[in-house]
Amino acid sequence: MEDLNVICLQPEEPILGSLRRPVRLRPAPASAPSYPMRYVEERLRAKNVYFLARQQLSIDRDVCRLVSSPQDCPLVRNVFKDAGRRFVAALDRTADDGKRLVIKAFPLRNLLAQLRWRRYGYREFCNHREAVCRGIPTAGLYAYFHVQNRFGFTESCGVLMEHLADYTTLREALLRETTDRWQTLADAAALLHACQAQGVNHIDASVDNILIGADGLRLIDWQYASFFDSPRVSQAVMQTAYFLQTSPFAADSREAACFKDEVYARVRPSLRRDRFDLLVDQLASGPRVSVRQRANLNRRVFQGLERP
Repeated sequence: MEDLNVICLQPEEPILGSLRRPVRLRPAPASAPSYPMRYVEERLRAKNVYFLARQQLSIDRDVCRLVSSPQDCPLVRNVFKDAGRRFVAALDRTADDGKRLVIKAFPLRNLLAQLRWRRYGYREFCNHREAVCRGIPTAGLYAYFHVQNRFGFTESCGVLMEHLADYTTLREALLRETTDRWQTLADAAALLHACQAQGVNHIDASVDNILIGADGLRLIDWQYASFFDSPRVSQAVMQTAYFLQTSPFAADSREAACFKDEVYARVRPSLRRDRFDLLVDQLASGPRVSVRQRANLNRRVFQGLERP
Protein backbone atom coordinates (compact mmCIF):
# COMPACT_ATOMS: atom_id res chain seq x y z
CA MET A 1 0.00 0.00 0.00
CA GLU A 2 1.39 3.36 -1.00
CA ASP A 3 1.70 6.18 1.47
CA LEU A 4 -1.14 8.70 1.42
CA ASN A 5 -0.45 12.39 0.94
CA VAL A 6 -3.47 13.97 2.57
CA ILE A 7 -4.84 17.19 1.11
CA CYS A 8 -5.41 19.48 4.10
CA LEU A 9 -7.93 22.22 4.58
CA GLN A 10 -6.89 25.57 5.96
CA PRO A 11 -6.88 25.58 9.79
CA GLU A 12 -10.16 26.77 11.22
CA GLU A 13 -10.31 29.81 13.47
CA PRO A 14 -11.22 29.05 17.08
CA ILE A 15 -14.87 29.58 17.89
CA LEU A 16 -16.15 30.91 21.17
CA GLY A 17 -18.05 28.08 22.76
CA SER A 18 -20.26 29.84 25.29
CA LEU A 19 -23.24 31.80 24.08
CA ARG A 20 -23.54 33.46 27.49
CA ARG A 21 -20.77 35.80 26.36
CA PRO A 22 -20.91 37.90 23.19
CA VAL A 23 -19.98 35.79 20.18
CA ARG A 24 -17.84 37.52 17.56
CA LEU A 25 -19.45 36.64 14.26
CA ARG A 26 -17.77 37.22 10.94
CA PRO A 27 -19.84 38.92 8.21
CA ALA A 28 -21.57 36.48 5.89
CA PRO A 29 -19.87 36.31 2.49
CA ALA A 30 -21.73 37.75 -0.48
CA SER A 31 -21.60 34.30 -2.03
CA ALA A 32 -20.61 30.99 -0.48
CA PRO A 33 -17.78 29.56 -2.61
CA SER A 34 -17.64 25.83 -2.99
CA TYR A 35 -14.70 24.16 -1.26
CA PRO A 36 -12.12 22.53 -3.53
CA MET A 37 -12.97 18.97 -4.48
CA ARG A 38 -9.47 17.57 -4.23
CA TYR A 39 -9.00 14.04 -2.96
CA VAL A 40 -6.50 11.47 -1.92
CA GLU A 41 -7.02 8.13 -3.60
CA GLU A 42 -6.42 4.77 -2.00
CA ARG A 43 -7.32 1.47 -3.63
CA LEU A 44 -8.79 -0.99 -1.19
CA ARG A 45 -10.75 -4.16 -1.95
CA ALA A 46 -11.35 -3.08 -5.56
CA LYS A 47 -12.75 0.25 -4.34
CA ASN A 48 -11.50 3.80 -4.54
CA VAL A 49 -11.52 5.71 -1.27
CA TYR A 50 -11.30 9.51 -1.49
CA PHE A 51 -10.60 11.90 1.38
CA LEU A 52 -10.54 15.63 2.02
CA ALA A 53 -9.03 15.90 5.48
CA ARG A 54 -7.64 18.37 7.97
CA GLN A 55 -4.02 18.04 8.97
CA GLN A 56 -5.00 16.91 12.48
CA LEU A 57 -6.33 13.63 11.07
CA SER A 58 -3.95 10.93 9.91
CA ILE A 59 -5.40 8.79 7.14
CA ASP A 60 -4.14 5.20 7.36
CA ARG A 61 -5.21 1.66 6.50
CA ASP A 62 -7.66 1.45 9.44
CA VAL A 63 -9.44 4.67 8.48
CA CYS A 64 -9.74 3.51 4.87
CA ARG A 65 -11.30 0.26 6.02
CA LEU A 66 -13.57 2.15 8.38
CA VAL A 67 -15.14 4.32 5.70
CA SER A 68 -15.39 1.39 3.28
CA SER A 69 -17.41 -0.75 5.69
CA PRO A 70 -18.24 1.14 8.91
CA GLN A 71 -20.76 -1.39 10.22
CA ASP A 72 -18.11 -4.13 10.32
CA CYS A 73 -15.08 -2.10 11.40
CA PRO A 74 -13.47 -2.82 14.80
CA LEU A 75 -12.86 0.92 15.26
CA VAL A 76 -16.61 1.43 15.88
CA ARG A 77 -17.16 1.85 19.60
CA ASN A 78 -20.77 2.94 20.11
CA VAL A 79 -23.50 3.05 17.45
CA PHE A 80 -25.90 6.00 17.79
CA LYS A 81 -27.94 5.42 14.63
CA ASP A 82 -28.03 2.57 12.15
CA ALA A 83 -30.94 3.50 9.90
CA GLY A 84 -31.24 2.64 6.24
CA ARG A 85 -30.00 6.03 5.02
CA ARG A 86 -27.32 6.87 7.58
CA PHE A 87 -24.93 5.31 10.05
CA VAL A 88 -23.62 7.34 13.01
CA ALA A 89 -21.17 5.91 15.54
CA ALA A 90 -18.42 6.90 17.97
CA LEU A 91 -14.97 5.57 17.09
CA ASP A 92 -12.12 4.13 19.07
CA ARG A 93 -9.88 6.64 17.39
CA THR A 94 -8.61 10.14 18.15
CA ALA A 95 -7.30 12.89 15.91
CA ASP A 96 -3.80 14.25 16.39
CA ASP A 97 -5.21 17.04 18.55
CA GLY A 98 -6.59 14.47 21.04
CA LYS A 99 -10.27 14.81 20.09
CA ARG A 100 -12.29 11.62 19.77
CA LEU A 101 -14.07 11.02 16.48
CA VAL A 102 -17.55 10.22 15.19
CA ILE A 103 -18.35 8.86 11.76
CA LYS A 104 -21.51 9.87 9.93
CA ALA A 105 -21.83 7.68 6.84
CA PHE A 106 -24.49 7.60 4.14
CA PRO A 107 -24.80 4.17 2.52
CA LEU A 108 -26.09 4.69 -1.04
CA ARG A 109 -27.88 1.43 -1.82
CA ASN A 110 -29.64 2.26 -5.08
CA LEU A 111 -28.59 3.77 -8.37
CA LEU A 112 -30.56 7.01 -7.94
CA ALA A 113 -28.89 7.73 -4.58
CA GLN A 114 -25.48 6.90 -6.06
CA LEU A 115 -26.03 9.37 -8.87
CA ARG A 116 -27.10 12.00 -6.34
CA TRP A 117 -24.20 11.41 -3.95
CA ARG A 118 -23.54 15.15 -3.56
CA ARG A 119 -26.83 15.50 -1.67
CA TYR A 120 -25.56 13.43 1.25
CA GLY A 121 -22.09 13.45 2.78
CA TYR A 122 -20.72 16.16 0.51
CA ARG A 123 -23.61 18.49 1.30
CA GLU A 124 -23.18 17.77 5.01
CA PHE A 125 -19.48 18.59 4.71
CA CYS A 126 -19.95 21.84 2.77
CA ASN A 127 -22.75 23.08 5.02
CA HIS A 128 -20.83 22.21 8.16
CA ARG A 129 -17.76 24.07 6.88
CA GLU A 130 -19.85 27.10 5.90
CA ALA A 131 -21.42 27.17 9.38
CA VAL A 132 -17.92 27.19 10.90
CA CYS A 133 -16.88 30.03 8.59
CA ARG A 134 -19.92 32.02 9.67
CA GLY A 135 -19.07 31.57 13.35
CA ILE A 136 -21.76 29.09 14.43
CA PRO A 137 -20.64 26.86 17.34
CA THR A 138 -20.65 23.24 16.24
CA ALA A 139 -18.59 20.06 16.42
CA GLY A 140 -15.11 19.97 14.92
CA LEU A 141 -15.03 18.74 11.32
CA TYR A 142 -12.06 16.56 10.35
CA ALA A 143 -12.71 14.90 7.00
CA TYR A 144 -15.05 14.25 4.11
CA PHE A 145 -14.86 10.90 2.34
CA HIS A 146 -16.56 8.95 -0.37
CA VAL A 147 -16.10 5.42 -1.61
CA GLN A 148 -16.53 4.28 -5.21
CA ASN A 149 -17.04 0.74 -6.41
CA ARG A 150 -15.22 -0.84 -9.36
CA PHE A 151 -17.77 0.61 -11.78
CA GLY A 152 -17.12 4.17 -10.66
CA PHE A 153 -20.38 4.69 -8.73
CA THR A 154 -20.27 6.28 -5.28
CA GLU A 155 -21.67 3.68 -2.88
CA SER A 156 -20.94 5.47 0.40
CA CYS A 157 -19.97 8.93 1.58
CA GLY A 158 -19.86 10.86 4.82
CA VAL A 159 -17.85 12.90 7.31
CA LEU A 160 -15.58 12.36 10.31
CA MET A 161 -16.35 14.79 13.13
CA GLU A 162 -15.49 15.54 16.74
CA HIS A 163 -17.26 13.34 19.28
CA LEU A 164 -18.92 15.66 21.82
CA ALA A 165 -18.93 12.96 24.48
CA ASP A 166 -19.25 15.37 27.41
CA TYR A 167 -22.31 17.06 25.93
CA THR A 168 -25.96 16.13 26.28
CA THR A 169 -28.96 17.00 24.15
CA LEU A 170 -30.98 20.03 25.09
CA ARG A 171 -34.01 17.79 25.53
CA GLU A 172 -32.30 15.78 28.25
CA ALA A 173 -30.98 18.91 29.91
CA LEU A 174 -34.38 20.64 30.01
CA LEU A 175 -35.98 17.59 31.62
CA ARG A 176 -33.51 17.55 34.51
CA GLU A 177 -34.64 19.17 37.72
CA THR A 178 -31.15 20.56 38.35
CA THR A 179 -31.08 22.50 35.07
CA ASP A 180 -31.64 26.24 35.07
CA ARG A 181 -34.19 25.95 32.29
CA TRP A 182 -34.71 29.71 31.96
CA GLN A 183 -31.02 30.35 31.34
CA THR A 184 -30.83 27.33 29.03
CA LEU A 185 -33.76 28.62 26.97
CA ALA A 186 -32.11 32.04 26.80
CA ASP A 187 -28.91 30.39 25.52
CA ALA A 188 -30.91 28.47 22.89
CA ALA A 189 -32.56 31.73 21.78
CA ALA A 190 -29.08 33.28 21.49
CA LEU A 191 -28.02 30.39 19.28
CA LEU A 192 -31.01 30.90 16.97
CA HIS A 193 -30.21 34.60 16.90
CA ALA A 194 -26.62 33.84 15.88
CA CYS A 195 -27.92 31.71 13.01
CA GLN A 196 -30.42 34.40 12.02
CA ALA A 197 -27.79 37.15 12.07
CA GLN A 198 -25.40 35.15 9.90
CA GLY A 199 -27.96 34.00 7.35
CA VAL A 200 -27.81 30.38 8.48
CA ASN A 201 -31.04 28.41 8.11
CA HIS A 202 -30.23 25.16 9.90
CA ILE A 203 -33.62 23.58 9.04
CA ASP A 204 -33.60 21.24 12.05
CA ALA A 205 -32.61 23.33 15.08
CA SER A 206 -34.47 21.06 17.47
CA VAL A 207 -33.80 20.18 21.11
CA ASP A 208 -32.21 16.94 19.83
CA ASN A 209 -29.73 18.67 17.51
CA ILE A 210 -28.63 21.30 20.05
CA LEU A 211 -26.08 19.91 22.50
CA ILE A 212 -25.12 21.54 25.78
CA GLY A 213 -21.84 21.20 27.64
CA ALA A 214 -19.74 22.99 30.22
CA ASP A 215 -18.62 25.62 27.71
CA GLY A 216 -21.95 26.31 26.00
CA LEU A 217 -24.05 25.02 23.13
CA ARG A 218 -23.23 23.22 19.88
CA LEU A 219 -25.50 22.82 16.86
CA ILE A 220 -25.07 19.60 14.86
CA ASP A 221 -26.53 17.83 11.79
CA TRP A 222 -25.99 20.15 8.81
CA GLN A 223 -27.13 18.11 5.82
CA TYR A 224 -30.25 20.15 5.03
CA ALA A 225 -28.98 23.61 6.02
CA SER A 226 -29.09 26.58 3.66
CA PHE A 227 -27.51 30.03 3.72
CA PHE A 228 -28.60 33.57 2.90
CA ASP A 229 -26.85 36.89 2.52
CA SER A 230 -29.24 38.68 4.88
CA PRO A 231 -31.55 37.75 7.78
CA ARG A 232 -35.15 36.78 7.03
CA VAL A 233 -38.15 37.38 9.25
CA SER A 234 -39.76 34.14 8.16
CA GLN A 235 -36.75 32.24 9.50
CA ALA A 236 -37.18 33.74 12.98
CA VAL A 237 -40.84 32.70 13.01
CA MET A 238 -40.29 29.24 11.55
CA GLN A 239 -37.32 28.22 13.66
CA THR A 240 -38.92 29.47 16.87
CA ALA A 241 -42.06 27.47 16.13
CA TYR A 242 -40.13 24.35 15.17
CA PHE A 243 -37.98 24.52 18.30
CA LEU A 244 -41.13 24.70 20.45
CA GLN A 245 -42.69 21.79 18.53
CA THR A 246 -39.72 19.59 19.36
CA SER A 247 -39.36 20.80 22.96
CA PRO A 248 -40.83 18.98 25.98
CA PHE A 249 -43.00 22.02 26.78
CA ALA A 250 -46.57 22.80 25.73
CA ALA A 251 -47.11 25.67 23.31
CA ASP A 252 -48.96 27.68 26.00
CA SER A 253 -46.50 26.95 28.83
CA ARG A 254 -44.42 29.51 30.72
CA GLU A 255 -41.29 28.04 29.17
CA ALA A 256 -42.64 28.58 25.64
CA ALA A 257 -43.56 32.18 26.50
CA CYS A 258 -40.06 32.73 27.91
CA PHE A 259 -38.44 31.35 24.76
CA LYS A 260 -40.52 33.59 22.50
CA ASP A 261 -39.61 36.58 24.68
CA GLU A 262 -35.92 35.77 24.39
CA VAL A 263 -36.01 35.26 20.61
CA TYR A 264 -38.00 38.42 19.93
CA ALA A 265 -35.77 40.55 22.18
CA ARG A 266 -32.65 39.37 20.34
CA VAL A 267 -33.80 39.11 16.73
CA ARG A 268 -36.07 42.17 16.71
CA PRO A 269 -37.99 41.05 13.61
CA SER A 270 -39.95 43.60 11.58
CA LEU A 271 -43.20 42.28 13.01
CA ARG A 272 -45.35 43.54 15.81
CA ARG A 273 -44.90 41.43 18.90
CA ASP A 274 -48.51 40.26 18.94
CA ARG A 275 -48.27 39.17 15.30
CA PHE A 276 -44.99 37.37 15.94
CA ASP A 277 -46.57 35.45 18.84
CA LEU A 278 -49.66 34.64 16.77
CA LEU A 279 -47.67 33.24 13.85
CA VAL A 280 -45.38 31.21 16.10
CA ASP A 281 -48.33 29.82 18.08
CA GLN A 282 -50.21 28.85 14.91
CA LEU A 283 -47.23 26.94 13.55
CA ALA A 284 -46.16 25.43 16.88
CA SER A 285 -49.63 24.14 17.75
CA GLY A 286 -50.29 22.74 14.26
CA PRO A 287 -48.85 19.74 12.44
CA ARG A 288 -45.08 19.27 12.47
CA VAL A 289 -43.50 21.83 10.17
CA SER A 290 -42.19 19.90 7.18
CA VAL A 291 -38.63 19.87 5.91
CA ARG A 292 -39.83 21.46 2.65
CA GLN A 293 -41.41 24.37 4.52
CA ARG A 294 -38.36 24.89 6.69
CA ALA A 295 -35.92 24.57 3.81
CA ASN A 296 -37.54 26.90 1.31
CA LEU A 297 -38.21 30.28 2.84
CA ASN A 298 -39.04 31.86 -0.53
CA ARG A 299 -42.28 30.03 -1.18
CA ARG A 300 -45.58 31.89 -1.20
CA VAL A 301 -46.65 30.33 2.08
CA PHE A 302 -43.94 32.37 3.83
CA GLN A 303 -44.42 35.64 2.03
CA GLY A 304 -47.20 36.50 4.45
CA LEU A 305 -44.76 36.17 7.31
CA GLU A 306 -42.65 38.96 5.86
CA ARG A 307 -45.50 41.47 6.09
CA PRO A 308 -45.69 43.49 9.33
